[in-house]
Amino acid sequence: MATTSAIILPCLFLIAGGQNNHDWLSWGNEAILPPHSSILEKIDTKPTLLVSGGRGNPTQPSSIAAFNLPQMAIAEDAVIKIVEDIKHGLRYLFQTNNSNTLAIVGTGSLGIETVLDNLVEPGDTVLILLNGMWADRVKEIVTRLKGIPIPMMKPPGSIFTMEEVELEIRSKKPKIVYAVNGESSAGVFQKVDFIGDLCHKHGCITVLDVIHIVGIQPFFMDKWKMDVVVCNTQKGIGAPVGKAPMSFSSRAVEKMTNRTTTPHTLLNDFQSWQKYNYWRLDATRPYFTHHSVPILLMYTLREGLALLSRDGLISSWKKHAESNLYLRKRLLEEFPFLTDTVTEPKNRLVGVVMLSFPNYLNSTEIRTHLIEKHNVDVNNGFGPSVGKVIRFALLGANANFEVADKLVNVMKETFAHFNVSSSPKT
Repeated sequence: MATTSAIILPCLFLIAGGQNNHDWLSWGNEAILPPHSSILEKIDTKPTLLVSGGRGNPTQPSSIAAFNLPQMAIAEDAVIKIVEDIKHGLRYLFQTNNSNTLAIVGTGSLGIETVLDNLVEPGDTVLILLNGMWADRVKEIVTRLKGIPIPMMKPPGSIFTMEEVELEIRSKKPKIVYAVNGESSAGVFQKVDFIGDLCHKHGCITVLDVIHIVGIQPFFMDKWKMDVVVCNTQKGIGAPVGKAPMSFSSRAVEKMTNRTTTPHTLLNDFQSWQKYNYWRLDATRPYFTHHSVPILLMYTLREGLALLSRDGLISSWKKHAESNLYLRKRLLEEFPFLTDTVTEPKNRLVGVVMLSFPNYLNSTEIRTHLIEKHNVDVNNGFGPSVGKVIRFALLGANANFEVADKLVNVMKETFAHFNVSSSPKT
């Protein structure tokens, strides 16, 4: 506290018009607002099994350990190598050769807002494949950007076919087509490998939310001719929350650089990234950053991508598929009153096990018991599905049979606590 006061109080004294820079030393403690008692206590944490697939996910040990590495100046050669390593790792993750590949500061949701802010100009039409909460958010973002959202709506859990999407593109002639590859709010996997071809054919830009896809199940940005992809760091990468990886094709870059209006954001304006060579997008020019870089998050992202690269994408896809399928099978065998929220197997997300509850059970009460009794965090639904479904997600370090078995045993105790037998009620 004394150190903080020594820095702040002289500044306040001078601003107030004082002449003697040291008069503040004679002030009594009564002149200073006291800190709240809570902040003086030791921080209170506990180990929680994070299997909700949303609010939190486990960080890989090698990634979290990077927080303890020495901090360096952003312009050092060693840091520039870390920047390059991250870009190499992201290109591998997305399966792309795009030079314009980077990770901004913020969550995946902020990343989606950023790319839309850079792409959407007033009056631009944006076709949104809307079958869940995450796509519905984009409708609001586009509206705030003075664009024209064209929601192509289906009930949560449904998917869009190539024929349906092409018919809508032909009819509405959008400048941008937006899709959520893994709509985790509904547990649904939307096939997207045809959208790139359609947009090349009809002259529009593809923007994909791949937050619950990359590192978890197969994705090929270049092969599928995608223009913009965005993800976060805490799911398939296994790093802490706080960075939003993204990649832009040459078609997307052309639209962003040729726009006639400026984006709402200054910090995350793509043209300012080009001007300052943010993320060293041009390797022939000096590296420069136009804001304070969270260097420790850079370390953790680099280490998460390094582990994924060493193990290989195929290995990562395999472990996520096997562990989540195993968990789903065991839960449905042990508790026959649970049912699949997404009925068609090919439309289910690989990294999510989402099950519907019968009317006599409330998943919100179940979730509260799990967190309070077992330190297990699950998801109890979104919007209209709150209390009606339960969602598990075995991701990263938790994508294994041991965690799956633990969850089944925990659910046995939980249902017993609520006097629910393994037989369905009629």
